[in-house]
Amino acid sequence: MKKPFITRQYLQAIRLLGMIFIILFILNVRFQFLNDYLSGFSLGFGVTIILLSTILLFSKSYMKEQKIAENDERLIMIRNKVVSQTYFVHYWIQFLLIVIFGFFEETNLISIIMAGIFVFESLVMLGLDIYYKRKY
Repeated sequence: MKKPFITRQYLQAIRLLGMIFIILFILNVRFQFLNDYLSGFSLGFGVTIILLSTILLFSKSYMKEQKIAENDERLIMIRNKVVSQTYFVHYWIQFLLIVIFGFFEETNLISIIMAGIFVFESLVMLGLDIYYKRKY
């Protein structure tokens, strides 16, 4: 059985991402390669996610609640159903957007890019479907 992704590891990865954004801000102070908006965003976003992930990481009640949620089969099934239905809706909305953008001549590039993403997602979905049907 596949081991679930543990909340503690997730929060540590989020803290690492925050540190990367702060390092990006520090590098920008030295080399000036970002505009003002991106510079401020990288600092604010980095500090915010470091603070939030640290608070949640050391909150005993939150970690206890997440440990229960990680092992509860009913919640895992519900989460899987939600992800599945969300992807289904995303898939058809993207298909409709490709068709709609295809009618406008100025947005040909957008339509082609979206069609490429759509084909890529379809191939990945087909590949995973074949893999999991053979595995289980």
